[in-house]
Amino acid sequence: SHPRHEFNFWFDPEAAHITLRAHWPRIDLTDVDISIKTMFTPELLHQIAQSHSPAAQYLARYTHDDYYYMWDELAAAAWIDPKIITKETLLYVDVDTTRGPDYGDTLTWTSANQPTLPGPQGDAQPVHVHEDLDLARFNRMFVDLMKAEPVAQ
Repeated sequence: SHPRHEFNFWFDPEAAHITLRAHWPRIDLTDVDISIKTMFTPELLHQIAQSHSPAAQYLARYTHDDYYYMWDELAAAAWIDPKIITKETLLYVDVDTTRGPDYGDTLTWTSANQPTLPGPQGDAQPVHVHEDLDLARFNRMFVDLMKAEPVAQ
């Protein structure tokens, strides 16, 4: 296993541990390694600002040299359009919940070396870890969604 820090896991290791051990139909993980391949840029903002939609105008008005990686946006986009993810690895993922120097570290195993004994919340589950993306497709989706007019209710 290779310990790593994922902010959301590190912030609440017990919750991450329980979630990763639950028997969901499928678990996908958009981690920091793929997220840093995305960036909200002035060019994207310029495209978005051409729209009069509330979301576009909000971004145009309040974005001032605040260009960050699009961690959560990528996770949401991949859920909406799984084809955005072009490469993934199937791993078994858990979080170290022991109260020591490794507390909160992300632990990963392949199917060949996964833990065989179940933990307190059950056995390790396979996780689809996102590794690469179609950045152009993601950027198009993000811009289109930010430019879209709200749906009338």
